[in-house]
Amino acid sequence: MTPKTIEVEKGNEFKIKIREIPSEGNSNAFAGDIFGDAYIQATARVEEIVTATDNINDDKSQDNYLNNIIAFTGERGQGKSSAMLSFTHYLENVSKIEAFKTNTKKYNFISLETVDPSTFEDMHNILEVVIARMYNNFSTKYKKDNTSISRDKKNEINELFQKTYESLCLIRNPKKLEELEYDYEGSIQKIAQIGDSTNLHKILQKLIKSYLSIMTEGNCKSFLIIPIDDLDINIKYAYKITEQIRKYLVLPNVLIIMAINIDQLKKCVEMEFRKQFSTLMNRQNPLSDNEFINMAAKYVEKLIPDGRKISLPEIRAISQSGNDSVELVYHKRGSLENILDKDNRKGIEERILGYIYDKTELVFIKPQNGVHRLIPNTLRGVVNLLSVLGKMEDIKEGESKREIQLSNILLFEDYFLHTWIPDNLDDGNMEMINELLSVSDFEKHRLLCVKVMDVIENHKVYTVDPKNNVNQLNTTLADLRDKYSKQNTNHMSYSLGDVFDILYILSTRYINTQTINLVFTIKTIYTLTMHKICLKEAEERKLCPNNIYRFVGDSLWGSRVTNALRGDRAKFLFTADEFLGEIYPKNGYFSQNKIYNDQEIKQMVILAFWARFPEVDKGLIEKMSNTETYEDALKVYEKEIFNQVLYKNNLIADNYLGRKNAELCIDNLFISFLDTEYLKVRSGFNFIKFTHIDWFDQFEKCVNLSLLQKIVINMELNEYVLQYSTEKMNYRSTAFDKTYLRHFIKRLDESLKENQYLNITKNGEHNKLFTDDSWKIDLMNSFVKCYNLKYPKKVDIKNELKNDKQNKVNDFSPNLLKENESFNLEVSYQEIDKVLNSKEIYKLNITPDMSNAKLKQLKNQTLVLARVVAYYNYVKQTRFDPDSINEIREIYVNCVFTDKIEDYGVRVARIQDLRERYMSVAYKMLSLIGNLDR
Repeated sequence: MTPKTIEVEKGNEFKIKIREIPSEGNSNAFAGDIFGDAYIQATARVEEIVTATDNINDDKSQDNYLNNIIAFTGERGQGKSSAMLSFTHYLENVSKIEAFKTNTKKYNFISLETVDPSTFEDMHNILEVVIARMYNNFSTKYKKDNTSISRDKKNEINELFQKTYESLCLIRNPKKLEELEYDYEGSIQKIAQIGDSTNLHKILQKLIKSYLSIMTEGNCKSFLIIPIDDLDINIKYAYKITEQIRKYLVLPNVLIIMAINIDQLKKCVEMEFRKQFSTLMNRQNPLSDNEFINMAAKYVEKLIPDGRKISLPEIRAISQSGNDSVELVYHKRGSLENILDKDNRKGIEERILGYIYDKTELVFIKPQNGVHRLIPNTLRGVVNLLSVLGKMEDIKEGESKREIQLSNILLFEDYFLHTWIPDNLDDGNMEMINELLSVSDFEKHRLLCVKVMDVIENHKVYTVDPKNNVNQLNTTLADLRDKYSKQNTNHMSYSLGDVFDILYILSTRYINTQTINLVFTIKTIYTLTMHKICLKEAEERKLCPNNIYRFVGDSLWGSRVTNALRGDRAKFLFTADEFLGEIYPKNGYFSQNKIYNDQEIKQMVILAFWARFPEVDKGLIEKMSNTETYEDALKVYEKEIFNQVLYKNNLIADNYLGRKNAELCIDNLFISFLDTEYLKVRSGFNFIKFTHIDWFDQFEKCVNLSLLQKIVINMELNEYVLQYSTEKMNYRSTAFDKTYLRHFIKRLDESLKENQYLNITKNGEHNKLFTDDSWKIDLMNSFVKCYNLKYPKKVDIKNELKNDKQNKVNDFSPNLLKENESFNLEVSYQEIDKVLNSKEIYKLNITPDMSNAKLKQLKNQTLVLARVVAYYNYVKQTRFDPDSINEIREIYVNCVFTDKIEDYGVRVARIQDLRERYMSVAYKMLSLIGNLDR
C-alpha cells in the first residue's frame, strides 16, 4: 500500500502544490495524495453528474436536472483550495487517470480560472465574472489561432456573449427592467429583450455549448468546470451569490467545484433570513432562533446535498491514525531529501516534534493517547509551523551554539505566543497568560499559584468538599489555601514544585479542552523561560545561586515527589549531626581554624547535596512531637517553613553554628547538580578550611550535566521522567531500603533510553545521568544512611524466624545462617582473613565496575581486592581504614553464603546488593591507592 504524503517545499511553503499527472494511465494516481480518499469520492460524484447529463433530452426542461455542485468542505486552512484545484487539474487530464469512471472518461473538461467571491469589494454578479472569464479565454484562443474558428462561429458566439451581457445588465438593474415592462410604446426588440432575461438559462446553455465546442475544437462531449473558492468568506453577499449560482449555473455540461466551509455558509444564510424576516420578529409570535437555523440548514442542504460534500481529513485525526499512515515530506527546491527524515521518525507527530527539537532543543513528549497539543489541526497550520522552523539556523556544536539556539527559541516563542495561543485559548485564559508574561521570571511562580488557586476556589466546576482531597496528592482546599497564603509574603519562597502541584490539581480536577490547553500553555511558557535563563546565564561563576537554580527553588516535583519512592522514602526529616557523627562538633560550632580532611569534606558535600537546612524553632519541634504520625508531623513542619527562602539556609551558618535539622528530598538529585559551585555555600565551606582535593570539581564531573539540565528545564520531559521512573515500581513489600533508590535510578536511566531525542550519544552509547558509578554508589549509600537515621530498624524477636528471607538480604543474619547447614561461617572468615593477612606479594589491578558480574566473578574479585590490601600493607606499610577492611571481609563471606541460597528472588536481590557494596569499597580503595602511588 502506497503511503499518503504531505509534501511541502522549503521557501515555497504557502504555494499550492499540484501533483504531477502520470504520463500513462495509473489506477493508483490518488494513492500517494493526502486527499486521495476525497478524490475517489469526488470521481463518483462526477460520474453521477455526467451520467445525468447524458440522460437529459433536449425537449425537456431542466427542472429535474440533477444538482451539479461538488464541494470540498472543511475548516479554514484544511486544504480545501488545494484539493479543489488539484481535482480540477485531474479532471483536465481525465484520460490519463484510470481512477475516473467510464462515463466521465468520455468527456473533455475545460476549466475556468478560480472564482473567489471573497475578493469582491462590492456586490458582483458571479455570472458576470464567469462570462467575462469565458470571453477572455475565447479571445486569447482566437488571437493565437484564428484559422480553426470560422467567422460564422466567431459571430455566433460573440452574439451570444452580447445577449447574455444585456440580460445580465437588466437583472442587475431592476428599475430599468420595470421601465421596459411598462413601456407600451416600446419596440418589439425590447419585448424580446425582456423575454431573453427571463430565459437566461437557455441563453447561458447555448453560450456554454458554443464555448465548449470552440475550446475543444468540436468535441460534443465536454464539460465546463467552474471552480469557486471561499464563497462563505464574503459574509455580506454570500447569500446573494449563492442564489445566483442556484438560479443560473445549475446547467447541463457545467460542473461547479467549490472549496467551502459549510457551517460558515449556513451562518451567512441564517443572517440573511433574519434580515428578511426582521418585521416578523416584532410580532407577538416571533420566529425562534431554531427556526432560522433550520431554514438556513435546509437551504444549504438543497444547494449542496450531503452526497456532494467531500469532507477533508483533519491533520490531528491523521496523526492519531498511526505513524505509518501519512508521510510528511519537507524538502528544498530541486532536492528529494526529506529534511524531517531523521532517527527513524515516522508520522506527522514524531516528525514535527522531532524537527522542533532539532532546531531548538525544546523537548515535547508524544503522548501515549491522543495527539500532542502542538500539532496543528489543519494543513495550513502544519505549513505555517514548518515555515517558522525552516527559517531557523541549524544548531551545531561550537562557540556560536548558544546564540543560535537562543535566536531559534525566540522565533519559536513568537510563533507560540502569537499563533498557537490565540488559536487555542479563550479570552479569559488569554488574560491569565498575558499577566504571566508581563511579570519577571522570579515572580511567575507566585502569580501563577495565586491565579490558579483563585480559579479552583471560585469556580463552581472546581468546588470540592473541604473535607475531601482535591486529588491524588492528599491535599485539601484548606491545605492549599494555607500553603499559598503563607508563601505569598515572599515570591522567592515559591518553587517549580509549587507550579507542578497547582497545574496537576487543575488538570486532574476538571478536564475540558480549555483547561488542557491552558495547562499546556503554562508548561510551554515555563520551558521557554528556563531555556532563556540558561542560555543567557553569564559564563563567570559566582558563589551565589545561579538563575536557573534560583528559578527552580527548593522543590522540583512538589507533592508528587512522594510517589518517586515507595512510602515516605522520597522526602523525610532527619538530624545532620547524627549523619556526620564525629565530624559534627560537640559544641555545635564548626572551627574556622581546623583543617578538615578529604573524607570529612566528602561527607559534608554529600549531606549538603541531599539535604536542605531550614531554621526550625523549639516551638515547631514541640508541635511536631505532639503529632501521632509522621504524615501529621510533616504537615505541621511544612506549614511553618513554607514562607522561608530555603536556599539561603546552609549547613554551616555565618556564625559557624551547624544546623541540626535536615530535610532530605529525592528531587535534590537534580536540583543540587544545577549549581555545584553553590554547594560550597550550602555546606558552609566558605567559612572553613579544607585540603587540596576539590570535591566540588569531582562532583560536577560525576554526572552528565547537560542531560540533567535538559531534564529540568523541559517541563514535559521533567514530568515524563518522573512518571516513567515511578510507574511499575513492583517492589516486594519487604524489600530493603537501597532497592527503592536503585530501582528509581535504574528507571531514570531507562526513561532516557526510551526518549527518542536523548537516547543516543555521539559514541553510539545510551545516555546515562551518572558518568561515575563510584559517586552514584556513595550517594545511594548516604541516602539509605539518612533514611535509617530517621527510621532505625526495629527487630521483633518473637516473629523474626517467621519473617520472609527477603527481609534479611541487607544484613548478615545469624538466624538465616543457621537455617543453611551447608554453610560454615567460621571457615569462610578464615579463608578471607588468610588472604588479607598474607605475606605473599601481589600487585593486582582492581576492577571497580562489577555492575554485571556473576556471583563467582564477584567472589574472585573480592579476593583480588583483599590481595591488593595485603600487598600495600606489607610492601608500603599502608594503614587502611578498618571499616573498609571489614567491608571486604563481609562481602566475601556473603558471596560464599549467597552461593548456597536456593530461593531465586532472595539470591538475585543479595547479588545486586553485594555488587554495589563491592563497587563502593573498590572505588574507595582505588582512590586511596592512587594518592599513595602519586
